[in-house]
Amino acid sequence: MSRRSVSGRVIFVTGASGFIGRHVVERLRRRRVPIRCLLLPGEAADGLAGGGVEVLRGDVTERESLRGACAPADTVIHLAALMLPNPPEQIRRVNVEGTRTIVQCARACGARRLIYFSAVSATYRTRNVYGDSKLEAEALIAAGRVAVNGKVLASPAFNVTAGDRITVDGEP
Repeated sequence: MSRRSVSGRVIFVTGASGFIGRHVVERLRRRRVPIRCLLLPGEAADGLAGGGVEVLRGDVTERESLRGACAPADTVIHLAALMLPNPPEQIRRVNVEGTRTIVQCARACGARRLIYFSAVSATYRTRNVYGDSKLEAEALIAAGRVAVNGKVLASPAFNVTAGDRITVDGEP
């Protein structure tokens, strides 16, 4: 079976080494979709490389490090983010300015879809710096400042993957 997607283009994933990213990459790998992952320089690529996955090094906040990284991506899945206890200025830089950079990258490579993974904390009436940064990044995308055909915003309340157990009132 061919590793090419229907369109013949790859899926570009930021945040591939994170909790959600690893599961997304594994799911795409099982579908034999060609994947290009962005990892920070020096970040461990444990279990990501090979099997149709290409690992690239760069930083979502540094546009020059992304030059050509997502070309010829059909879809960009933007999962990279910083949370507390990181310093507030770094959280905003990665979550807002990094999103802006990825949007520009998606536009430049002609991506048809941009999938942005936000957080439920962006919907809270009282937010911390993380929730504020996610809300600002959502607004950047939703306001139409993204010239990508398909936009998807996902705001999960919590994340559950295969093998996780959920307990409600002490009962599994």
